[in-house]
Amino acid sequence: MRFWHFLMDPRGLKAKQIATDPSAERFRRDPRNAPGPFYAIEKLCLSCGLPENEAPDLLADLKETNGDTYFVKQPSTPAEVERACRAIEVCCVEALRYAGNDAAILQRLKTCCDQKT
Repeated sequence: MRFWHFLMDPRGLKAKQIATDPSAERFRRDPRNAPGPFYAIEKLCLSCGLPENEAPDLLADLKETNGDTYFVKQPSTPAEVERACRAIEVCCVEALRYAGNDAAILQRLKTCCDQKT
């Protein structure tokens, strides 16, 4: 069964329909993401800027991407992993996700992970 809710795009383009079922098919990665476990869902960002403030070195600049975000770089240090996790935690529409298998990250991010804890 699928459930749907609608979010209004703040840029006024159109309503975005987002499936709230747990299947992974709804998490279509933005093809611009750097390869790795941290990713943004394609065309879901609402351009709030909060994640980009948490991890400006890891996420695309909204001004340069027409308001869409994605991971331009995967975290490679503990400090970068912390910033990536904080960016995911503050994302207002869960547009940022984690698809890795690090137990500590899975436990921390729970609802924003593709794997179940």
